[in-house]
Amino acid sequence: MRDDPIGGNVEFACCCRECVIVCSFALLVAVAGCSDSLTSRPSNATPVESLASSGKEASAPDWAQIGKIIGKPGDLRDGVYTITLPRDDLNVRIEGMDVPTSAGIESTFRFYQCSCGKTSVIGQFVLPDYEANDVAYALQKQDILISTISPFLLYEKPRLLAVRFQGEGKPGPLAQAIRSALDWTGKNRMPAMKLSP
Repeated sequence: MRDDPIGGNVEFACCCRECVIVCSFALLVAVAGCSDSLTSRPSNATPVESLASSGKEASAPDWAQIGKIIGKPGDLRDGVYTITLPRDDLNVRIEGMDVPTSAGIESTFRFYQCSCGKTSVIGQFVLPDYEANDVAYALQKQDILISTISPFLLYEKPRLLAVRFQGEGKPGPLAQAIRSALDWTGKNRMPAMKLSP
């Protein structure tokens, strides 16, 4: 073992360099193996056509059932089923002035069929800050990924947060996961309990 004039250990540096080379080669092989599957789908094929040509069987999700589970029907446009839930239970004010619910104070959930055959959902809850932890926890318990929790507006009361998420799986369990998170919002929250003396 010899020391580098700069103060490092030459043997250690050589070992790290070898590890970087080996890891880089492994990554290159993995990417090369995946590239064929990424380019095998024709550019103009829909996800269902792509699955049909690969021999896998896929059927469109029952969009009405998703709406029934969540509690509100949605709109289907360009293969995306969107459910929007206005937060009309909140009285939002910015610097003392009312903000109408129709100005975008709403939670939105977008379901679509992935080219892999699963149903995917991308959504956003708009929540007062005191609901955010419960909603995020309810989603995470169902393996829904939280992408961000951030302020929704500035200078508003009550303080609003946007909880953005994504998930993939079977349509029923995805809708049920969102429904369980909705149980922590607005009028669905557990009412305050009286303390015993």
